[in-house]
Amino acid sequence: MAATATAIVTTLATYPLDLAHGRMAADMSKKPTIALDKANKKNKTRLYTSVRECLTKTQNQSSRKLTNIYKGLPTALFSQVPYTVILMSTFELLSQLSQSETTTFDGKKDDISFIYKYMIRFGPATLGLLLA
Repeated sequence: MAATATAIVTTLATYPLDLAHGRMAADMSKKPTIALDKANKKNKTRLYTSVRECLTKTQNQSSRKLTNIYKGLPTALFSQVPYTVILMSTFELLSQLSQSETTTFDGKKDDISFIYKYMIRFGPATLGLLLA
């Protein structure tokens, strides 16, 4: 339940920025727009010059202004919720399996190799990311 709530809240908060990132990355054409660049007095080469402009143009595309920014949200949630649930569940399970009396390290004075310490500490996160 916590992973699902985390995925929903994170996606709701970051979706407009993801939308702007996608639109600005896809705007690689050299088609000039009608508006003139005030500083250079020539045609713009991109549709969006800033994230704010991208979100404003997206918001003003139809009469339902707020919902334009969140138009693809169900699809984003459909992919993000299972990803986060798998990631967090796998990490928690692998962390619990790797914890034991022998994995308690004594700082600099123990005789356990660096690779073993690294795998115990970062292995669950890495495997969780790969599985998700």
